[in-house]
Amino acid sequence: FGHTRAAVLTRLVAEVALGGWEPAAVAALLAHPLARLGRPPDEARRLARVVELVVLRGPRTRPFGRGLLAAYDERVAMLAAPRARAPRPVGRLDDATLGAARDLLAALVAALEPLESLAATGDVAVPSLLAAHVAALTAVARDDGGSDAALYDGDDGAALAAALAEFGRAAASEGAVLAFPATAWPGFFDALVGDAPVRRPTAPDARIFVFGPLEARLLSFDLLVLAGLDEGVWPITTRTDPWLSRPMRRDMALEAPERRIGLSAHDYAQGAAAPRVILARAARAGGAPTVPSRWLQRLTTLIGPKGRARLTGEASRFLAWARGLDAAGAPPRTVARPAPKPPLAWRPTKLSVTEIETWIRDPYAVHARHVLGLDPLDPPGGEIGAAERGTFVHEVLAEFVRDWSGAGGPAEAVRLAEIAERRLDAFDAFPEVVALWRPRLEAIARWWLAADAARSPVVGERRTEVGGRWELPVDGVPFTLTGVADRLDILKDGSLAVLDYKTGRPPSEKEVQSLLAPQLPLEAAMADAGAFGPDVAGRPLAELAYLHLKGGEEGGRWERRGTTAGGRDAAGLAEEARLRLIDLVRRFRDPETGYASRLRVRFEKDRSGPYDHLARVAEWAAGEIPEGGES
Repeated sequence: FGHTRAAVLTRLVAEVALGGWEPAAVAALLAHPLARLGRPPDEARRLARVVELVVLRGPRTRPFGRGLLAAYDERVAMLAAPRARAPRPVGRLDDATLGAARDLLAALVAALEPLESLAATGDVAVPSLLAAHVAALTAVARDDGGSDAALYDGDDGAALAAALAEFGRAAASEGAVLAFPATAWPGFFDALVGDAPVRRPTAPDARIFVFGPLEARLLSFDLLVLAGLDEGVWPITTRTDPWLSRPMRRDMALEAPERRIGLSAHDYAQGAAAPRVILARAARAGGAPTVPSRWLQRLTTLIGPKGRARLTGEASRFLAWARGLDAAGAPPRTVARPAPKPPLAWRPTKLSVTEIETWIRDPYAVHARHVLGLDPLDPPGGEIGAAERGTFVHEVLAEFVRDWSGAGGPAEAVRLAEIAERRLDAFDAFPEVVALWRPRLEAIARWWLAADAARSPVVGERRTEVGGRWELPVDGVPFTLTGVADRLDILKDGSLAVLDYKTGRPPSEKEVQSLLAPQLPLEAAMADAGAFGPDVAGRPLAELAYLHLKGGEEGGRWERRGTTAGGRDAAGLAEEARLRLIDLVRRFRDPETGYASRLRVRFEKDRSGPYDHLARVAEWAAGEIPEGGES
């Protein structure tokens, strides 16, 4: 019974309400076909997917229903922010759909709230727990007509109704009512009713049936397969009870451990006497060899050499059929590195500056996102990601710099802290975000104020979050490069510094010089071409630098690029990045150029790209990818 549709819904209702509203459990409950919450089934499923995309995937929210509802509102507000980059399915949702999905979530919160509230009341009597559980289950299963009849349809529904009724009678008849903490109720309920037998209906056109030994010997079949004829499976291993010896079991009128072996032997004898029977066993289990069942060994001894030859001959025929499915004459070949070649009309003509590095290192990821239209989704209740942390720090510093005079001091430190706290208020429903980011941001702020104030004598103007769009002609056909420069500093001598904030490890000088990490040089090329404003175009390029915002004891580090002796300077890197981009666009406009997977991945042994499973990297990479290091 525990695996039937009605029982799964019953268990999920208790687990969500009394288990802190774990995102994976909430997603499973909303996706259950019997969870209607006062709506038609198709509408409930559609809105459940919206709730999952908006709030259940990503960082874990505050526990309990009200916390999840607050997190939904905050997520919707964040998706409307200018720099928000939601997955494509979320980005296409309109306000009406988002509002209807919120109503569905609010209905779930209201349905489970009475049961959820029992978790904070100490020990609760079983009748009270059962009544609250049934009320929540009914509210979740009620359809748009106000009926919960679908919950009790079929054999599994009838079994649920019988189990609830029997459970209620037993709980009410106890002289001393059992009571315990409500959080233990899901396990207690499942242990009591989960093993109840339920007869599953058989499809009218079914030709293959899986039965237990008792059912199989009550019926007759054209062909019977006795499977699992290995010691420990059929018969099962006999265990000697460490608490009850054989005499003690006999005195207590308990069965001897060997009795079940005798019953299994009877089942085997009945089945083996069928007109047509296949005796099957596994030669290996879990990588280790197995021992044939004692009955199979006895049979092969009695039938003699001729019987054994016939037995193995029949088996060889079936094995030959199975082996015929494999490649003939050679072992199966692994799949090759994928390099799809979509039509030119399908290939992207616009990319962001951050996607150019992906285009260089893993073209297949660009194909998956822009040709196939696939966006990676966060796992339910996942950990805080580097992207969220980076976006948060970017937004705090951008707001601060807009009105910053360039002078350090206690007043500026207080203002920066106030901006950070106000931004953190938006994450009130995400306690893990607040707990991890507050100390990191404090360390970053101390370093950043001191380091940037020291540059004030040479800086004329600081510009943050500058959006740009560059129409780059390649063989007469434009290619659009978009991007947002974290910061552009116009120095007092008229030159330009292009700065990029990095909360993770910034690209090394070697990666920038080789233009395997071209983002910063490309932003400089965009600035020179006027993509970030006509007053920035043509200015001498004084500096390319990453502001490594680590947040540890050091706080951060100013890391300049284009300063290595013998390497290209900042202006040379910008010009070379422009030429390399033109060459890249030209190469992928060739119909014969494919979007190959993982061409120049930074760490080849790190197979964690969002599209690696789609490219089947684990299958083809064994013979092609070295153990580690730059490619």
